[in-house]
Amino acid sequence: MWVEVPSSEGFSLLISNQYFAPDKIADTLKGYFGYLELVQTAHNFPFLRLGDFNVTLFDWKLGLSPAISQYYDKLKYEAIFP
Repeated sequence: MWVEVPSSEGFSLLISNQYFAPDKIADTLKGYFGYLELVQTAHNFPFLRLGDFNVTLFDWKLGLSPAISQYYDKLKYEAIFP
């Protein structure tokens, strides 16, 4: 789901909400975030991504995966924070 919030300064903020099922492969995440980068570059809109990415034990403040993570979870972390 996407919401566009116009501002009085003449630009719009795009807010998105995503859900990725736990069984989604890392390539799906990587492709989706690559698409978002293209959209942001083409339209030059700031955007905020929210949602449930189903990446376990991820440190969202530091953008780090724990050493004990499973292989496929690490691939998901790399898709979100390349």
